[in-house]
Amino acid sequence: MLVRLASPHRAQLVVEHHRHSRATPGDEQLAGLELDRLELAGLGPLADIGQGQGFFSNTAGPTIDHLISESVAGQTPITGVHLGVSKAQSPADYGTTMHSLSSRGYLQPNTPITNPSAAWQTLFGSFSQPKDDRELRLSILDATKEDVATLQSKLGAGDKMRLEAHLQSIAELENKLSTAVPVCTLPEDPNMTNSEQINFEKLTLVNELMSDLIAYAWSCDLTRVASLLFLEGAAEPNLSEVPGSNGSWHNYSHNTGSWYPDGPFERGQLYMMTRFAYLLEKLMNTVEFDGNNLLDSSIVMLSSDCSDGSVHAIRRQPIVLAGHGRGYLKFPGVHYQPAPLDPNYNYGQNPGPSSGNTTDVLLSILRCFDPAATWVGEEPDGFGQGAGSGTPLTDILA
Repeated sequence: MLVRLASPHRAQLVVEHHRHSRATPGDEQLAGLELDRLELAGLGPLADIGQGQGFFSNTAGPTIDHLISESVAGQTPITGVHLGVSKAQSPADYGTTMHSLSSRGYLQPNTPITNPSAAWQTLFGSFSQPKDDRELRLSILDATKEDVATLQSKLGAGDKMRLEAHLQSIAELENKLSTAVPVCTLPEDPNMTNSEQINFEKLTLVNELMSDLIAYAWSCDLTRVASLLFLEGAAEPNLSEVPGSNGSWHNYSHNTGSWYPDGPFERGQLYMMTRFAYLLEKLMNTVEFDGNNLLDSSIVMLSSDCSDGSVHAIRRQPIVLAGHGRGYLKFPGVHYQPAPLDPNYNYGQNPGPSSGNTTDVLLSILRCFDPAATWVGEEPDGFGQGAGSGTPLTDILA
């Protein structure tokens, strides 16, 4: 109870996808993973494949962010916020999976907001500054101290030592509360609508504004779940802010001849990972009243729809996890792979060997919020086959 008052367990989730990329693991501050059997869009098998033009598909069930939203329902005014950066739409999918990272269920996508001012209105349009309840919390702590002092005269030496340590933690908590300043402030409307033409979007600015809004929303505990779709799968924009990029990002992902060092594809990868780094730095630099930062209270997952976009490979799917959910994940992070990459692998091939299950990662994340969760994703068929998981990836757990 006292720990909850001092630092509420507010583990948040962001799922940010860089579609059709060759995503790269992070450094020692991140957990990098390479596994197989990715379930696109998060959870559940895909439905309606091939029933329409292009890669026609819909998510058959809810995505992991929605399951987490349900597990913390009623604790915040907004169940989840779903944002995007580029407005470019994929011409390859006439379903929903390429267009929306999050889904409440079959044919229930959470369409990402790509207009920063509209996102601000969604989050803060009816915002009111929360009441400063530090005096109430301090009074509760004072009452607790009195109860503990009464108990001291009735306990043995060992129990007295434990109570003294408890009183010391209460004193430290009181000091934090009395000196803390409210961290929830109303941000100004960014007055930015992301209205530029597709190939001339200000993606860096939009990404920064969306990342800032997520951090503000979490500071004010308006929501604890967010998704951020940087670019739709197989979308065709020219990333004009990337030096040397004068063609479609989708085409670059298929043209392995552009994957040379410091070439347009590598520069695009670095550009998008730098945008991801901005989000992490924003969370890390946002301090909560108890002295912790938002990143330490969060689990942030980054991935792509392909491991090798040139062949639409989903083997050895790369995932990056940042933050540790207040000690739930290992920190510093680890690089995990069920089996070493085939040394003969070259870009433009399906990477191998095939091993592991990405849904183990999803179940691991879900259990941080819902410890009772036993399964996530597609249920096994009559032959025991399916892309779901009932086994969390213990290698990444603290």
